[in-house]
Amino acid sequence: MTYQIPACPLQKANQDVSKTPSPHTAKYAPLKVLLATPTFPPFKDGVAQAAIMQARALAAEGFEVNVATEPHPDRALLAEEPDIKIREFAIHGSPHSRNPYCGDTDAYIRYLRSTTCDVIVFHSYAWPLYLASPILEQLHARKVLTSHGYGALVWTPVRTFPFGLVSLLRSFLKSMQMLRWYKCLDRVVFLSTKIDRGAFYDHFLARFLRHAGIRFISNGVEVPDISVAQPAHNFLSAHGIPRAAHLFLCVANYSWRKDQGFAVRAFREAAIPDSILIFIGSEFNECSTAFQKADVKAHTCSHGERIVWLEKVDRENTLGAIQACDTFILSANHEAQPIALLEAMSYGKPWIARAAGCIDRMEGGLCVESVRSMAEGMRRLAGDSGLRARLGATGRLAVENNYNYTRYGHSYGKLLRELSTLRTVK
Repeated sequence: MTYQIPACPLQKANQDVSKTPSPHTAKYAPLKVLLATPTFPPFKDGVAQAAIMQARALAAEGFEVNVATEPHPDRALLAEEPDIKIREFAIHGSPHSRNPYCGDTDAYIRYLRSTTCDVIVFHSYAWPLYLASPILEQLHARKVLTSHGYGALVWTPVRTFPFGLVSLLRSFLKSMQMLRWYKCLDRVVFLSTKIDRGAFYDHFLARFLRHAGIRFISNGVEVPDISVAQPAHNFLSAHGIPRAAHLFLCVANYSWRKDQGFAVRAFREAAIPDSILIFIGSEFNECSTAFQKADVKAHTCSHGERIVWLEKVDRENTLGAIQACDTFILSANHEAQPIALLEAMSYGKPWIARAAGCIDRMEGGLCVESVRSMAEGMRRLAGDSGLRARLGATGRLAVENNYNYTRYGHSYGKLLRELSTLRTVK
């Protein structure tokens, strides 16, 4: 089934601008691009948000945009966006033999073989790429990988034998298989020049292979008009949150990887009187329950601070929460270049985040390594409005100059047009 999706609130607010043809579109015939991504809105994870940004940016650049992705029960409820057509494939499982991919796998392969798109852009290391890897050489379209990080060598310990080491070994062996098909990709796009065994192990492999198509394009977000305060007011009113309180905000799906419990412990240790820590996740689950239970068990003394847990907050109110907060918090133990952090920067908000992915190379905030250092950062920013303003302005400037939607779209448009001139060459 084909679906069409809505423009985001910021694009609706700038509708006249978004309809203005790109200066590049008049020079080239329209090209067809397929985005093969495991998730896409209404999913709210980072890959989904990056994919929708890319789809809208390429549509604005004059491309015919198609998307192959996982189904979502609410997708049919979304308003139409004629420039983006979605094809759904119900595929489940993993790249490992113990739980192999199943579902619409054959239909997906047939779709790839029959597509008339000029370029296929694979998002992240998931079923769209792994199922396609055996036939990459057979596809006539040019192939691009948009990497969202690859932590194959990150060991996640578990309490029982063999303590997660078997999973680590499987991931390592899977990464070695990449050596066979990685060169079939015409371009591999990384978010950062950083190379490590955590978030950017794939960059190491690409360098090892001396891949000729390595490129760097940072994520991009809208640059909002921060003079309009109504969204922030609406969010605070809807949830009964006093504006006088110092507001810390964390926007991330509830999961062990996002580790909201880390932020909870830091917030309790900071013990800032009358401060509020707000969590916004997609929906409550076993992780959010565990984080809340652990807080109740460990929290014995209050200094007037409190925590607000929220779920299923729509896009407009989420942006209102970012605008309303004083400091943005990110506690994830594994990241690449989080869009939530970029959106906080776009609103001129200082941030405190764990040093994961390439966050330590991002402007406008404080990187921390421990619960104690995050607590110290919370106290420091809560007590110094001048520092908050300086960091916020630095982050906002970085978005305006680098991490913005327009630059992101033009960079991908240029890359794909570059590839289109090579499409008759093998």
